[in-house]
Amino acid sequence: MSDAKPKKLARQMGILALTATGVCSMLGASINVVPFMIQRNVPGIGPYVLPAFAFAAIPALFAALAYGILGSAMPRAGGSYIYASRGLNPYLGFIASFSQWFGLSIVIGVIAYVTVPFIRDVTLALGWEGISQSLEIGWIRVTIALSLIWAFVAINIQGIKSYERIVLPMMFLMFGLGGIVIVAGLIYDASDFLLALENKTGTTFQPTEQTDFDWRIFLSAAALLFSSFIGFDSIAQAGGEAKNPTKSLPTAILLGHFWCRVVLLFVCRIGIPYRSMELCGPGSDE
Repeated sequence: MSDAKPKKLARQMGILALTATGVCSMLGASINVVPFMIQRNVPGIGPYVLPAFAFAAIPALFAALAYGILGSAMPRAGGSYIYASRGLNPYLGFIASFSQWFGLSIVIGVIAYVTVPFIRDVTLALGWEGISQSLEIGWIRVTIALSLIWAFVAINIQGIKSYERIVLPMMFLMFGLGGIVIVAGLIYDASDFLLALENKTGTTFQPTEQTDFDWRIFLSAAALLFSSFIGFDSIAQAGGEAKNPTKSLPTAILLGHFWCRVVLLFVCRIGIPYRSMELCGPGSDE
């Protein structure tokens, strides 16, 4: 009988890499997609997106604290599965973990697919019309999306060091791009945005009366915006690879939540002129 001990995951992830994992999970679609989705799908929310974001951050903070406590008590790979199976029932842990995996699988595919139109818009802005038109072809879009997914799978297979070399620059890039939006919002206001829209599309908009506050609409928007702060489970998932996990996991969870909250609130308050669009209606083009 062999006396060899079972191999364990190497604890190589520091606080910075753990924080970057959470930031990259929370930022992205939460800034570039969710606010616009709220304006379209929650009519009447208008200028109350920022308060809804702030309100949604409150339960998200309590959830982050819960994850920090559980991550410190059970610093193992598995995240929500470990917490639910040990605290409630193994079957409930499986259901929670499988549901999360299934949802993330869909989200990863959707994000990979919608990345291609973003690349198309960049190439169009650079004047590369041939490349831009080719990215409209169905099989090319699917091939690029699958290539992106498998590229990141390969990065994860190579190990933590390879993962850190990718995730840390991505975090700084997200902060940098978010900073550009915030600075642009300080320089320009909604009237500049409306003027640029008129010059670009020929459509004019005229301000309308202030939207009345409605608690039902506000809470509906806050419930959707709550998902923008949920990314700290990805930090808990790395519990088996974190250095000094009893301290680094809760620290990284709180740091990730704090910085994402700051960026999201600043972008919504300063950098996104669409906040006034809900208060505007099409005007005359005469």
